[in-house]
Amino acid sequence: MYKIENGTAHYLLVRPKNGQDEWVLPKGHIQDGEDEGDTALREVREETGVIARLICPLETVEFKTESEIVRVIFFLLEFASQADPTEIRETRWFRARDALERLTHPQSKQVLQKAEEKRG
Repeated sequence: MYKIENGTAHYLLVRPKNGQDEWVLPKGHIQDGEDEGDTALREVREETGVIARLICPLETVEFKTESEIVRVIFFLLEFASQADPTEIRETRWFRARDALERLTHPQSKQVLQKAEEKRG
């Protein structure tokens, strides 16, 4: 998720639901009847209140939790407008280099780098 402010791209990061001291990219689970792109748009809106425009798929990432292997498809999304989020999370816009420094997980950093390549 990016927006252009004063000619510079800014990326939206969120804190996890559990309040951990991490910065992550918005993501979530597919609901019945949704495709991956619809899920990305819905999850961003729920977590951040941002209404976005889907640009293109970026990367598929897999990681293991305590109970399962999770597969996430990330998309490049462009900010369109702001509404009220349905979840309470800390969110913040960062310039690309600052977002890269703050992202907690290496896979997220790769996704952001790919976003910058595609966006540019």
